[in-house]
Amino acid sequence: MNNFETVKEINRLVKNNPVKVKWLTIKEVQKLTTLSYSTIRRAVDKGALVKCKRPGKLLFHPDDVNKWLGK
Repeated sequence: MNNFETVKEINRLVKNNPVKVKWLTIKEVQKLTTLSYSTIRRAVDKGALVKCKRPGKLLFHPDDVNKWLGK
């Protein structure tokens, strides 16, 4: 197998087996950060903490929480 075939095989595997990320609820963010609900909500309202675009329950991607915390 040459390099091109190897890259094609890796791409096929990645597309067929996407990594599933567990989105965090606001309560989970509270537990992880020890910050209050209102502090987290304020960060969302200001746009400092990115939430899931889907309406309804506030959900957060772990990478977005880490960016917000400066990690």
